[in-house]
Amino acid sequence: MSSETPTLDDRDSYVFCGGGTGGHLLPGVAVAEELVKRGHRPEDITFLVSARPMDVELVEGAGFPAVALPGEPFARRSAVGAVRALVSTIAGVRRARRYLARMRPAVAVGLGGFASVPGCLAARSLGARLVLAEQNAVAGLANRLLAPLAAKTCVSFECTSLPRSVVTGNPVRREFHVWGTHRRAEARRALGVPDDKTLIVVLGGSLGARRINDALLGALPALAARGGLAVYHVAGRVEWERMGDTASAKVDELADRLWYRVVPFEDRLHLLYSAADLVVARAGGSTCAETTAIGVASLLVPLPGAPGDHQRANAAEMVRAGASVVVEDSELDSENLLRRLEELLARPDVLEKMGEAAKRFGRGDAAARVVDVIERVAAARSGGES
Repeated sequence: MSSETPTLDDRDSYVFCGGGTGGHLLPGVAVAEELVKRGHRPEDITFLVSARPMDVELVEGAGFPAVALPGEPFARRSAVGAVRALVSTIAGVRRARRYLARMRPAVAVGLGGFASVPGCLAARSLGARLVLAEQNAVAGLANRLLAPLAAKTCVSFECTSLPRSVVTGNPVRREFHVWGTHRRAEARRALGVPDDKTLIVVLGGSLGARRINDALLGALPALAARGGLAVYHVAGRVEWERMGDTASAKVDELADRLWYRVVPFEDRLHLLYSAADLVVARAGGSTCAETTAIGVASLLVPLPGAPGDHQRANAAEMVRAGASVVVEDSELDSENLLRRLEELLARPDVLEKMGEAAKRFGRGDAAARVVDVIERVAAARSGGES
């Protein structure tokens, strides 16, 4: 090895800590890709994730190494569950320390959720500086606990209350930067959606939202009678096992009156959002970031019981921006969904204005903003910047 070749200790390395859901992990992947775009080497970037197989698959599929750590969510209503979570978190910290002792990262990026805690604590104990990324309007428990240790916190909404915060927006995958409603016709061709129909995209999430799925199935005959519509329904893998046969039967039943496609999962959300006139979905941080990155109107149904009621807070910010309307989960049935859809579909100009408002509200450069923060924190650690 040449004496001029940097060793691992001579250059900055970065560790991303989090997982358990794509909503926590995907923003980290987007930020890691931005680091590489700026000249950082992929081998100097590592993810410490949960033991759920999807975490490792997602990260390695993006070209970064991933290490699974033990850990469990803290059960709010169970003392036994809380003890188990504490024990597994301690085990996760020990394993993370053994791994990071070789790497000595300059900065650890906490992505939120229970899976972020062991890696962040281990990295901080080894001298790394900590940057937190919060995807929701209300900070999650993990980020609230870790915030006193953080040099900076990157937040997606101005209303988020965390110390030393910088409003960066929530990073989205790079596909969302090159697609938008200006490529609607191209997206529809890729998805096979008729170009002359008003497209409603309905998302049940990765697992599925029973309330949304059932409300839509009940509303489909009336939507078919209305004419001129197309519905692309992503039911969610778990929900598909419950209602897949019923939904598939609807495809045949309504074939001559409504273009209706239903699938358990769709990984081309950038195409779906680009093709859509209206998106119906939960109000998770990723959904809000992705719809605003593309610039599409949304009808949001906040998940009841979400930690800190963060989905209702996310939705409120989207409504305030003029990008969305909200239906409470407790009020959502086929009749109410149909009524709200009719109100929106009757005013194409309103849908267009909502899409424009979404685009203005979005922060397409969120990943770059987060990397700016990370690099400043790394420079301050090495004495290059205050």
